[in-house]
Amino acid sequence: MADINSFFTAEDPFDITPTLKVEVPSTALEEVLIPVVSVVTTEVVPVAEKKKSKTVSYSQYAMWLKCPQQWKLSYIDYLAPYEGSLNTAFGTGIHHALQVFLQTLYTEGAAAADALPHFDLFKGAFDEALKEVKNPLPDDIAAFENDAKVILGHVLAPAVRAKHFPSKAYEVVGVELALEIPIRGGAITYKGYLDIVLKEKSTGKILILDFKTSTFGWNKYQKVDRTKVDQLLLYKRFYNQKFGTPMNQIEVEFFVLKRKLYEDVAFPQQRIQRIKPADGKMSMKAVETSFLEFITECFDPHGVPNKDAHFIKNPDKGKKNCKYCTFSKLINPATGEKYCDQKEG
Repeated sequence: MADINSFFTAEDPFDITPTLKVEVPSTALEEVLIPVVSVVTTEVVPVAEKKKSKTVSYSQYAMWLKCPQQWKLSYIDYLAPYEGSLNTAFGTGIHHALQVFLQTLYTEGAAAADALPHFDLFKGAFDEALKEVKNPLPDDIAAFENDAKVILGHVLAPAVRAKHFPSKAYEVVGVELALEIPIRGGAITYKGYLDIVLKEKSTGKILILDFKTSTFGWNKYQKVDRTKVDQLLLYKRFYNQKFGTPMNQIEVEFFVLKRKLYEDVAFPQQRIQRIKPADGKMSMKAVETSFLEFITECFDPHGVPNKDAHFIKNPDKGKKNCKYCTFSKLINPATGEKYCDQKEG
């Protein structure tokens, strides 16, 4: 099996900035870490001469991990129509409001951040995202807007804000920070965006936070769901690759915001869940191996999708993977049948 070294380019030929040397610890993971040589180039390649690269994202990898056939129908056959939802629009609005607030908090101070029109920031992004949602009901829109007011009022309250985002302890590295990682000599580019990256002033450690919204929060199964947790493990690995920060100096957490709290329960509830996925040697090696399998199965060495490969169908127990899948309902006009019969294999 190829190791991860053969997939990543040591330098991006279109980037005139120095490539940072990655610190390679002497661990069992050494065989799959990326050796990077420090290279400085000042030659600018004209845009017209740049090699076209296939872009992959975490959402692609997560879809393949869940059901390879769904990935094939979406990204090789291009059959999946984009379907916006109120939940995704809500998440977009909350992300925007929090990112603007935290950027302001760490660059201009608490007074400037508190003075921002928090709900208006949410509303502008939410309304824009709603344009992609088919026929949303006014009552549903109003309910989501009310949830936003409750969440922002809680999270941005001084006491809660100080607990989770102490302004004197951290400095902001970036908001919506782009990660573009060349793979296979640049034939493929992994592209992702980090919601917010903070640096602890006392230790220099990097904290990558990913904001998620959820109706009632994540249960014990969601906290270990590979299609969720692999996202931050890959972000950690790719941040190490791009910026040269040692792996043990990078921490990752999900910052989950609950829309609702359970009523009439005897136990205390928190509006915020902070979830740190297991990111030890075995976990990191597992996600790196899985990501390489995705690249190998889905693309040839030149970054061209493997149209002739067999992409299995994976309905999982009780066909849970089919519940929200477009292809379990979408009809093939040529055959009059659904694109997927929801049978394994």
